[in-house]
Amino acid sequence: MKEDRQAARRKILRELGRIAFLDPRDYLETRAEEDGLRTRIREIGGIPLRARRAIESISENRDGSMSYKFYSKLKALELLEKMEAGSAAPEEDEPLLEGDRLLLEKVVRRLESGQHRGEEP
Repeated sequence: MKEDRQAARRKILRELGRIAFLDPRDYLETRAEEDGLRTRIREIGGIPLRARRAIESISENRDGSMSYKFYSKLKALELLEKMEAGSAAPEEDEPLLEGDRLLLEKVVRRLESGQHRGEEP
């Protein structure tokens, strides 16, 4: 049981790390065109799996381009700090904020659904 909790903790730390330390270059591509270089948002298939995990939602704009909404880097950093300090579980006098709880629930659901499989560590 303790090993299961430790494995789950490592997975959560890895997921939060992907959100907290995302590299914006993973979502952009630069192409040479007749009038110079153009930088555009990559299609979802061109984004590495580790980077896709930081995307909370995807929407299509009126012009057909895509927009990505990311999980909060600051919230992920805060949760990482709490977990590293050994206080991932809420203390009686310090309950998790609603946003913290929701982010942790999303990460846990992703882990439970198996979406983390096949990913490089």
